[in-house]
Amino acid sequence: MSKRHRQIGLPISGIFLMVLLLIAFLQPYRLALVRGASMLPTIEDRQVVLIHKKRQPNRYQLIAFEQEGKFLVKRVIGVPGDSFVRTQERLLIGAEDTDFDFSFMITVKDEAFEALPIRGYLKEDEYFVVGDALLTSSDSREFGIISSKTFYGVVITFF
Repeated sequence: MSKRHRQIGLPISGIFLMVLLLIAFLQPYRLALVRGASMLPTIEDRQVVLIHKKRQPNRYQLIAFEQEGKFLVKRVIGVPGDSFVRTQERLLIGAEDTDFDFSFMITVKDEAFEALPIRGYLKEDEYFVVGDALLTSSDSREFGIISSKTFYGVVITFF
């Protein structure tokens, strides 16, 4: 191999190696554009988020998921094992077996409310989510419990 071929071959193989490493690094991640104001002030309209596709969410983390054909980002407030009780148009979500006992009382829209049993526990793949902009967000208060089967992943950063 001539000196000229080696000089061309090294940069090309270096670029190829960089592309392979980039693909391997980005495989469990996804970039997405958030549209709308339901997560204000945390995430603004048209901000980009980085999603880790292989993480399971914990309480208070942001998740990306699909609901009725739309890409949504919301905050997890109910996780598998949490209890819930519905009274009138309100839903009480709580957990007692964690480090901190807590509860959330939220108003739920009629369609989501009627789909819930009077009391129960969130199953292994069930979550309850809300937007940070509570007055304008379309979230579990409107469409009910979501399944982890609809998840894109956990939002790990935004910019």
